[in-house]
Amino acid sequence: MKLLVITTKGKIFHLKQFCHELEKYKITSKILLDEEFLAKSYKIFDKIKKTKKFNEIVLQFNPDLIILDRMTYLGIKSLNLKIPICVILRGDYWEEYQVAKELLPKLSIKRITMWKRKKISDRCLKEAKIIFPISAYLESIIKEHFPKKKTCLLYNSRNKNDWYNEHSIKLEHPAVGLLQGAGIWKKTKEIITLKEVVKELPNVSFYWAGDGPYRERILEHMKNFKNFHWLGNLKYPDEVRKFLSEIDIYALVSGMDSLGQTILEASLMEKPILATNVGGISEILKDKETGLLINLGNSDEWKQKILEILKDKKNAEKLGKNAKAFVLENFTWEHTAKHFVESLKKNNILKNID
Repeated sequence: MKLLVITTKGKIFHLKQFCHELEKYKITSKILLDEEFLAKSYKIFDKIKKTKKFNEIVLQFNPDLIILDRMTYLGIKSLNLKIPICVILRGDYWEEYQVAKELLPKLSIKRITMWKRKKISDRCLKEAKIIFPISAYLESIIKEHFPKKKTCLLYNSRNKNDWYNEHSIKLEHPAVGLLQGAGIWKKTKEIITLKEVVKELPNVSFYWAGDGPYRERILEHMKNFKNFHWLGNLKYPDEVRKFLSEIDIYALVSGMDSLGQTILEASLMEKPILATNVGGISEILKDKETGLLINLGNSDEWKQKILEILKDKKNAEKLGKNAKAFVLENFTWEHTAKHFVESLKKNNILKNID
């Protein structure tokens, strides 16, 4: 069996590990970065050239199935080539679209572009043989929009060998680390909840690693606090590993999240984890067992639980060890690949799999 995976630079690191595990099932995989085939201008010639290159590569490889890890017009091109597609869905793109629509001016280029992308995504999801949501929370949302569509939960995983202590950066302690982008406002704005916490805990240092279009809106709230530091984007996985090695607490302060995948890395690094209880986060963080969940918008609870972790070193260590054990048991690429193959067989997507 041949599997073609279309993804982005940010996901290729993990998908290579996923495809490596699929080799055990005699599945040959090829990964394409969609950025290489998307026209960088509106020139028709450029688009035709990119499409021709994509078609040639696909037809030469001759895949039995194409996995879309990102829904772009390459998904439409795949359908036009009469090759069955499946979609890995990582977020509630319906809500993301609605939120962005409310923020963007009418008839703006960004809003028109967003509308076009939604049309492409709608068709990819509608014509996909099966949709693989990355959390049970997201699977329930898919059923609201496509009640008859075949879906199968496909948790993302991590390789434990990539996550080990590497102390090579210096932070002021105690240090609370945030590792999240600033690309979706409803998700990002929850960081503002920490404003009063940062103010009331001047001896605790807060470090935010991540970037995006809403970065300045967050920093505007935090600029007067000397104990809040913005680090920008960190290279994955090396700089992220060094960052996680140094912090004392990992915090995921999110207003919406399909899974909260950075929790997987923090867990493998045995860090005590605090996270907002939204979306699918509770699927990978068990409250009071592998970390602590915090209600949306509750700054008092953030302050209380940060102090609780810092004061109770034994409990912090216990939470970290439990978190690592939980991830190793449930979120390995071996487990994900096995579940993926079983899903294809169960749903009669492809039958020629050993």
